Amino acid sequence: MTRTTLKKSVAVAFATVFAVSGVAVTGTPALASDQRPAEGTVTRHDRSTLRPVSQAGSAVRRQMTATRDAFVQNNARRGALLDASQVALLTDPAARVIVASTDVEAIDGIDIGTVDGRVAGVGLRTHESGAAASGASVPVIGFAAGPSAVGFKQDKSGNHLVKSADDSDISSNFLQSWWWKFTLEESRESTYLTAAERSGSDFWIYARRGEAQAKASGHYLVDLTIRSRPWGGTRGNFKEMVDNAPSGTSTSCSDNGAIGVGFAQAGVTIPRTTCSSISGLGTVGDSAYEFGADWGGDTRNQIGIEALGSFKVKEGYVPSFADYIWATFDPGVFSSNKDVRWNDTGW
Repeated sequence: MTRTTLKKSVAVAFATVFAVSGVAVTGTPALASDQRPAEGTVTRHDRSTLRPVSQAGSAVRRQMTATRDAFVQNNARRGALLDASQVALLTDPAARVIVASTDVEAIDGIDIGTVDGRVAGVGLRTHESGAAASGASVPVIGFAAGPSAVGFKQDKSGNHLVKSADDSDISSNFLQSWWWKFTLEESRESTYLTAAERSGSDFWIYARRGEAQAKASGHYLVDLTIRSRPWGGTRGNFKEMVDNAPSGTSTSCSDNGAIGVGFAQAGVTIPRTTCSSISGLGTVGDSAYEFGADWGGDTRNQIGIEALGSFKVKEGYVPSFADYIWATFDPGVFSSNKDVRWNDTGW
């Protein structure tokens, strides 16, 4: 198999770039008496305030998609073939500057200089891939804010980083799992559900994310799977898995998008940062309440997948879920694939 290594590339669009590491704005030194000096400002936007395409409005999203397409085409003209699904997009809160990059994790922030309210320069703060960001750890790509909820309240959240102590096959590769649990408050149930639907029941949503990257020399990530189901022995407290996402055999999209589940107009949405070759996973074995997602490919890039399930449970019951994450790494032509798996004890 022939592999193309994608080198880090960063592009800035929809602004005139006067500097790459900072912006200095001054007025004209000699002015006539009827002229006023230009008014300049520099606004600093740290990484945590930047928005991915999934959090942008439709007009800005179209601009961001056009930026990505232009970025891919410009690289192709120079002989560097990029996979559009691996190009991430960020914009500042006011959507004045759009950044497209194959290594958005290395972006620490954007500085925007304006003169009389118009963008006059842009500074892009970055660090080398694999090195720590200056001043703060790098947030998860496109996921710094976590899921968004309408009508639901977040109950708990957590994560597990798979290390060698969990699985000796992890080597220096990266594998991590996140989870969030949301409840539809009793006082809000009647806003979204009929009396018959509410009778003797409570409503919950469980959200998952898994990330993996082949960091060991010569390794490639070829599979990533996440699953969730009721904690062992608690299945009898569940009445119904109302909905789950993603669903279907395969999902492909041209931008990051989002997935969500819920009840009527109440629900939880989670931004999706990988949109190619994602399959939804339904029930397995005797668990009617299992859900998940699976990615398959061949890459050294960081991959993230998401899955959600909405559940009706017995009134007064607080559900517990068991999580599972599985990754397969290809170490090269002279070695067999290495599977790395972590799951809760309740699995």
